Amino acid sequence: CGGVVTVTMYYKDQCVNSSVTRSFGIGSDPVYVTKNGSDYVGEACDFTDTAGIVAAYLDWLTIFQPHGGCAKTLDDYEISTGVEVPDDLPGLCGGTVTVVYTASSKICPGTGSDTKTGTFTINAPPFTLTKPDDFEASACDYTDQSGVDAEFSTWLGQFSVSGGCDDAEGEFAEQYEAPDLCGGSVVVTYNYTSRCEEGSVTRTFTITAPEEVAYGNPEDYEESMCEFEDQAAIISAFSKWLDEQIGTITPTGGCQPVLNFDYDSNDIPAMCGEGGSITVVFTITDKCLTPIELPAIFTITPAPEFVIN
Repeated sequence: CGGVVTVTMYYKDQCVNSSVTRSFGIGSDPVYVTKNGSDYVGEACDFTDTAGIVAAYLDWLTIFQPHGGCAKTLDDYEISTGVEVPDDLPGLCGGTVTVVYTASSKICPGTGSDTKTGTFTINAPPFTLTKPDDFEASACDYTDQSGVDAEFSTWLGQFSVSGGCDDAEGEFAEQYEAPDLCGGSVVVTYNYTSRCEEGSVTRTFTITAPEEVAYGNPEDYEESMCEFEDQAAIISAFSKWLDEQIGTITPTGGCQPVLNFDYDSNDIPAMCGEGGSITVVFTITDKCLTPIELPAIFTITPAPEFVIN
């Protein structure tokens, strides 16, 4: 194991009395560790069980080799760290452990120790979850329910998973239908699994209802026949009244509300007759709106009875 012995020899005779000193040394054999390889990086998907990872770890450890210390075999060394399988050894879902390999000699403890470090890494299986953002649009953006259905179907198609160890799967929690054209929300839950991933994601698809349609109410008209010179004057008054009611009603809000009106022109009161009334029905229609009917009456009262005394 090394060391030095110093020997002194004394001698004398009748004329000499002296000594001589000499040393005998055996050089030490210090312990050192070599790392004959690189850190380990493996893929989780290359293993089917943890036993395979343990075997790969133990095989990788052989890159560390102790030398010196007058040892003849590996059993002649005290390997303090690195030989046992660590509790935090990466599993089938990946991870990294740092190994500190320290060796000293059992044969010659005085020859010191040496340490080398390395890392054993298992890369986790790749996993990608694709999901859309919450969706919100106005009912006014669509012509009919089929447009909403198509939008919803396209949106659902944005949920997907890939990766794992070719075992990633995803499915909806139930079968979903698009909300109504005239407004509503659907909360969608998408579940996913793979070797190392499991969970769910929730998103909401919303169609906002149109604003409420606002409108004014028409006013009835009544005037005496005596106020008109002829039938043309009555027709002119009717046309003017009709235009005024259209302006008063003018619907707003909704998507694109439309105002229509209907009447029988034969009902316009005649001059010099018994007077009469004509009813005009104004109708407001719009997407998602139950048609609103607003009747208004144009009346011409007859002239007072002509009396001869």
